[in-house]
Amino acid sequence: MEKKTVSDFLSTLSAPKSQWGDTVTIRGNALNINDVVRVARCNTRVQLTDDKEVLRHVNASHDYIMNVTNAC
Repeated sequence: MEKKTVSDFLSTLSAPKSQWGDTVTIRGNALNINDVVRVARCNTRVQLTDDKEVLRHVNASHDYIMNVTNAC
C-alpha cells in the first residue's frame, strides 16, 4: 500500500463537492475527519442514521444531559 503524505491529504480537502458525495450520515462511531471537513468546507448535508440502536443511544445521551443540566 502506498504511503499517503500530508500534501495528498490536503489536496483532498479542496476537492470539489461532487467528489465527496452529497450526504454525511451519522452512524454512531464511524465519523472521521474527512466527514467533518466535508460538512465544514463543502456544506455537505448531514443526516442521522435510521439504525434504532444508534438512535436509542442518542436519546439516552440527550436524557442524561437534560437530567444533569436540570440538577445544576
